[in-house]
Amino acid sequence: MAAYNLRNKKVPVTYDDLINLFDEKLKDIATKKCIDDLKSIIEDQKKTIVKQQNEIECLKKEVRNLGNAQESLEQYGRRSNIRIVGVPPKDNETADECLAAVKKIIEDLDINIPDCCIDRAHRIGKVFTRIDGSTGQTILVKFTTWRHRTMIYKLRKNRYFKNKGIKIYLDLTKKRNELLTNAKEKANGIEHVDFVFADLNCQLGVKFKDSNKLSFFNDLDDLDMILDHE
Repeated sequence: MAAYNLRNKKVPVTYDDLINLFDEKLKDIATKKCIDDLKSIIEDQKKTIVKQQNEIECLKKEVRNLGNAQESLEQYGRRSNIRIVGVPPKDNETADECLAAVKKIIEDLDINIPDCCIDRAHRIGKVFTRIDGSTGQTILVKFTTWRHRTMIYKLRKNRYFKNKGIKIYLDLTKKRNELLTNAKEKANGIEHVDFVFADLNCQLGVKFKDSNKLSFFNDLDDLDMILDHE
């Protein structure tokens, strides 16, 4: 309305000017058809979002399964290993001296593990200081057979180890070890849970009170489902 004066001056307004004004105003008014079209678009977008969310959930589940499979494969490669914690390291200790310390433990335990069944033994991790002021460092021992590795692991509660201040552990992957720690924290305080553990095969499980049933899990989601159904 170029000819329209906001100061109320009486200027003639043509028919075309009024038509143009109505056209401009109608552009801002949503018709029923526009609303229906928008509703249709929104419904289509909702369906697309739901479909994409389902696809994302499927992909997340697949990634989770692939991650668990990869970790299980890595753990399988460690199943013949044990970790010995508490044997004081020597200055400039060689690999042969480390292996000799492991053989001395086997000799003291009086168990039949031939030398050929020990692939290697070496120190890993940082040197730590114990309560009595002595130093310690973990020894990783790789056996050639799962059976001989299990022989020494089953003796981990032997008085010999307690007297020497030595502890025997499974060689769990970093991910599985963290999962075991988190699972123990989650299960702590739940009345019907007896304990959370890692078995000889390095599988993580939970035992419930007043039951001989053992339930195994691969991640915290699995554990939640187990705890919810017991």
